[in-house]
Amino acid sequence: MAEIPNAPVKRLIIEGAGGLRVGGSALDLASEHVSNLVRRLGQAAAGHASADGRKTIKDEDVNKAWRELTD
Repeated sequence: MAEIPNAPVKRLIIEGAGGLRVGGSALDLASEHVSNLVRRLGQAAAGHASADGRKTIKDEDVNKAWRELTD
């Protein structure tokens, strides 16, 4: 089950799709994927913070994690 609400996901999908509508089940699936992506981003960022001996995730950790996930 998605933890990120459908409303912001719907708005972003519609913006990205140039105004096309999105069906209910497609929106639910997209929200689930977004939740999973954010979870993976957090895990990767936490790995970078831990590797540097920190308990706090910083911008640099999130940026490194994003590059890992999107390259």
